[in-house]
Amino acid sequence: MSFRTLSARRLLLHLPPHHSPAPTLILRNLSLSVPVNTHRVFIPCLSKLLAVPHPSLYPTPHLSTRHTANLCPTTGTDSPTTPDLDKVANLLSLDLANVFLKKINIPLYHPEVVLEDRIRGQTFNGLILYIKNMHLLKIVAHIKFVYVRPHIVSLTKHPEDNTIRVTWKLVGLGVVRMMLRYFPDQLWLRSNMDKAALTWYEGYSTFHVNSEGKIVKHVVDKRTEEENKQTVKQMREKVSPSHGAQLKI
Repeated sequence: MSFRTLSARRLLLHLPPHHSPAPTLILRNLSLSVPVNTHRVFIPCLSKLLAVPHPSLYPTPHLSTRHTANLCPTTGTDSPTTPDLDKVANLLSLDLANVFLKKINIPLYHPEVVLEDRIRGQTFNGLILYIKNMHLLKIVAHIKFVYVRPHIVSLTKHPEDNTIRVTWKLVGLGVVRMMLRYFPDQLWLRSNMDKAALTWYEGYSTFHVNSEGKIVKHVVDKRTEEENKQTVKQMREKVSPSHGAQLKI
């Protein structure tokens, strides 16, 4: 009789009444067969296995092969997940509507978010610079206007490229216009202030969302991509000669 068989019989003789012989033998065999450097990997999983009674001795409905298989989960590559654009769009609409009143929702943005400002021709990398630009916009707007607020003209979701496209405009009411039109337009009512406010900026934003549901890029432009393509096409038609005309040297 081998040393392994004797050790197994000794373990069976000294087992507590609530233990099952099958998990103990599994633990004994695996501890003798695995190398020393990988011994620590099996111990936590086998400890969970010993805590589960053997199905043959304790037939309960919650015990199954799926239950024991989940004790030691295997690592694998997960399939790419699709972001929840509806949730991101709802949070983003609140952020844009309160851009001059509250702080931005920081968990909504990636730490390495990129702000591509095509209006000023500048690009900013990182969440710190993104927040800095938002604060700078607030400071300039509140210095220039007594009353200022954003208007979301349209907001569309595009699952094909995981983007949210927003058409917006910023309206404001200056001090001089406020004084001149206060009584005639009844500007103590907020609805009348919205009507009397003049457009300050108009633009188009494209928010790129990653698989985790975080905004990784924000592109600001005066025109939409379709309008930019049409403008480039018109410029090319103006520069290129007509079909009937010939260049004279």
